[in-house]
Amino acid sequence: MVRWADKNGLAIQDMFMRFILWLYNVGVTLAAWAYFTLGFVLFHAPFYLVALTRPDSAARFQRYNRRFLQRFFALIAALCPAVSWEIDPGIRDIRGAVVLCNHQSYLDSLLLISLLPRSVTVVKPTFFKVPIFAALLRKTGYFPATGRGPYGGLLLAALESLPEFFVAGGSLFLFPEGTRNRQSDDLLALQTGALKLALRAQDMQRPLAVLRVDGSKTLFPPGKFLFNAGTKNRVRLRLLATIAPGECRNADQLRERLEKIHASARPASIH
Repeated sequence: MVRWADKNGLAIQDMFMRFILWLYNVGVTLAAWAYFTLGFVLFHAPFYLVALTRPDSAARFQRYNRRFLQRFFALIAALCPAVSWEIDPGIRDIRGAVVLCNHQSYLDSLLLISLLPRSVTVVKPTFFKVPIFAALLRKTGYFPATGRGPYGGLLLAALESLPEFFVAGGSLFLFPEGTRNRQSDDLLALQTGALKLALRAQDMQRPLAVLRVDGSKTLFPPGKFLFNAGTKNRVRLRLLATIAPGECRNADQLRERLEKIHASARPASIH
């Protein structure tokens, strides 16, 4: 009888703790996305509207995006004391390069934007169908992942602007896996299109900075709405290697190089 009571007492206690953790995750998630939406409209959108009138609007948009997301991650860090952050200090010094990173979570692109002084990236073409959001993407300098159909002009214009963008210290970041990795810490198959785009930038004598992120999918898993705010975790972003122009002559060579770099850096545990 005592054992039965003890077991049920522990089960009830465990259910209660799970419920408290769920409430905590809900609270953190609502606070984070409230800042991301309402905070943007109230505190950041006016600066973007002013930037529309300036000839250097793209550069201003990129700087505003960085500041906005720096505050976003400061909020996340404050709300999630169980999560530690390890950011390679060399990443903040990247200028005029192509950044290649694995992809675990929706947070990955936001984190890179918050760290790189100026950055652009490739986004899904469907985002360019949303009227207001599409205008913001164009002003920020982002470009579609395909040049087919109506996106050909956008892609061509973006590629033509890259040399000047690199000279100004901007960086292009890409996720060669093409999508968030829901399976393991190993790389998914690397997309040839992304690798060719990286090599095209190398033709402009730009280095490739190889980054690796770990732990972001534990904090904010793909396909989930809630943050795992109460789960002990470490988010790590490391600069693994720099590939000089000319070291990889085609997509197959670059693919093999990236796979070897990540294989040697795959952590046994990030907790």
